[in-house]
Amino acid sequence: MREFSIIIPAHNEEKFVAHAVRTATTQNVLRSSYEVIVVDNNSTDKTANVAWSAGADKVVFEPRIGTNIARQAGVAASEGLVVAFLDADCEAPPEWLRQIRSFLRDDGVSAVSGPYDYGFCGVAKLLDRAFAWHFFSLAGRIVSRIPFRPTGVLRAGNFAAYRSVIEGIGGLPPLTFWGDDTAIATAIAQRAGRVRYTRGLVVKSSPRRFEREGLVFLALKYVFYFFRAYFRSAPQ
Repeated sequence: MREFSIIIPAHNEEKFVAHAVRTATTQNVLRSSYEVIVVDNNSTDKTANVAWSAGADKVVFEPRIGTNIARQAGVAASEGLVVAFLDADCEAPPEWLRQIRSFLRDDGVSAVSGPYDYGFCGVAKLLDRAFAWHFFSLAGRIVSRIPFRPTGVLRAGNFAAYRSVIEGIGGLPPLTFWGDDTAIATAIAQRAGRVRYTRGLVVKSSPRRFEREGLVFLALKYVFYFFRAYFRSAPQ
């Protein structure tokens, strides 16, 4: 068994997945201590071939489309004691796995997550840092302490948890996209332990969704689905 499994869900991501895989395969820990798994989530392009060519250790096919469904297929195919999740349009820094290892060693921490760096400039960068870096960090500390209904802040394309934690919550909640990360955080916080959101764990990400929908509108949309997923989760 390896220490880590990096799992990358990918649906029609032939333009991005190669870079994500290359950053995942060049972590500054022993290469033999981790594996890189790409889950081809019923793509109609060359995602699987590109992932193999970029150096993925495994490419798993999952016909049911959905982010958490694909992530769970990766968990089922993985060997690591810790499962770490990266989106197909993300870039993990070389120290990513080492940082994950360090954060998960803290008492009571079952999962760790952090923000994305979208490469914004000017006002957009200031707004994003205020919202995703500072507000999320504060919100994470607050919501994790809500009596009888704890949750956490988690970015599903930049998080890691012990395999035993994922198994203990019965696998990742099978959401297709919106609210997927909140459902994971709530299940872990209620059944396993604390979800730590920290600015010390950052990955670069494509700003393509913000370019399509706008920074403010998409931020509000994420907030809406956070509360929707949270209140739909049954308290334990």
